[in-house]
Amino acid sequence: MSLFAPTATVAQISPSTPVPSPASGPLPRFAGDHVRWMAVSNSANICAFARCAVRVFSGSMNGIPGNDAAAWTLLELSPLPGFAVKALLALPGGLPIQYVLLAAPATTTATDNSVAAIRTTIASAGAGADSVWFGVAFQDRVVRADRCGTCGGGSRRVRMEHIREQPR
Repeated sequence: MSLFAPTATVAQISPSTPVPSPASGPLPRFAGDHVRWMAVSNSANICAFARCAVRVFSGSMNGIPGNDAAAWTLLELSPLPGFAVKALLALPGGLPIQYVLLAAPATTTATDNSVAAIRTTIASAGAGADSVWFGVAFQDRVVRADRCGTCGGGSRRVRMEHIREQPR
């Protein structure tokens, strides 16, 4: 199973950047937490990795990696564990949240407060330059701690007291 079509061009964005937040209204679950984004281009289709609940957020700036002035749309896909209970609940780090970040000319058919079936196309990248980014955030802060300032700013080994100090 693949998140994107085989003709996609995929590139890692370094360093990691935070999950964007809209100026008002509800916030994404991991808003402000750093995620390692993967850029996708060449008209690729991005698919849901499991049966998921979908939330849609948008903003006018400060969301696109490397282009703070661009408007953006963020899709937050939370897996519904009934799909594969044993497999999903056995994942180290807890259930992953799939984030898909879109800028023009990317398109999406996803709507807020809906359900996406596994392998359903949720977004399509525009032709040419990067217009879709995807990343995954886990519930467990140890898995997400690559940008923890109190842990050496890049260390993947995190002591438990540092995890408890970070607000949710």
